[in-house]
Amino acid sequence: MDSGSGVSQDDRTHAMLCWLLGIIIGIISPVIFMLVDKDKPFVYKNSMQCLTFHIVLLALWVICGILAVVTCGVGIVLYLIPFAWGLIVSILGGIAANNGKVYEPAITASFARSWFKV
Repeated sequence: MDSGSGVSQDDRTHAMLCWLLGIIIGIISPVIFMLVDKDKPFVYKNSMQCLTFHIVLLALWVICGILAVVTCGVGIVLYLIPFAWGLIVSILGGIAANNGKVYEPAITASFARSWFKV
């Protein structure tokens, strides 16, 4: 155990990887860590926050796709918004997890609490 945060280095690393791998493999990353580390509360809470974030991010991608089709391609510029948001939040989540904190993205934290009771 780390005396500073009370969370082991392995747990912090797993939670950090959950967030950072989400940049590459999306919603699959939190599902993997949720199933593998379900007996580790810190990793589980981070994976639930990450999963909720990726569900909302996926919904944004779909909305942007619909807008791009409706506007005959003009709305394709909107894809930059969820891309940038996903990149920034995933990096912030990884940093917080590595520091022994459960990162709760501002917009999706209330969804995680109501959907997954974390």
